[in-house]
Amino acid sequence: MCRKISRVLLVIVIVGILYLTVFRRLIPSVNTYPCYMYNFVPLKTIVGYIETINIGMINISTVVINILANIIMFIPVGFLFNFSFEKRLSFGKSLLICTLGIAVIELIQLCTRVGSFDVDDIILGIAGFIIGSLISITIIKKRRIRK
Repeated sequence: MCRKISRVLLVIVIVGILYLTVFRRLIPSVNTYPCYMYNFVPLKTIVGYIETINIGMINISTVVINILANIIMFIPVGFLFNFSFEKRLSFGKSLLICTLGIAVIELIQLCTRVGSFDVDDIILGIAGFIIGSLISITIIKKRRIRK
């Protein structure tokens, strides 16, 4: 995949993520939380979802959609990230950059009180990034084997 195309697609994906997580919610009718919600405890929201499913307080499809959306949103970022740079960054550096980017999005939500800050969103976003990275690394390795 051409680096320029990868970079353009990566920017488009990041702008889309920012729109979905921050800017769309600046419209008063979209930000429907009665009060601002936040979570600083890792896995608290995910465990809470599981507990509410077990006692029948929430529909399992709602939980799956919320968890998968946070993962799926960052798969393209992880995938395109490896194709976007002339010299491939180490997995650790790529993961650090992504983690900081996701944390910035969550901090924007916290500081602007738009959406909801949730450390679990950071964890799920990182999982999506890792999945996307592993897919692209596999493709890169297969290309090298063929050559």
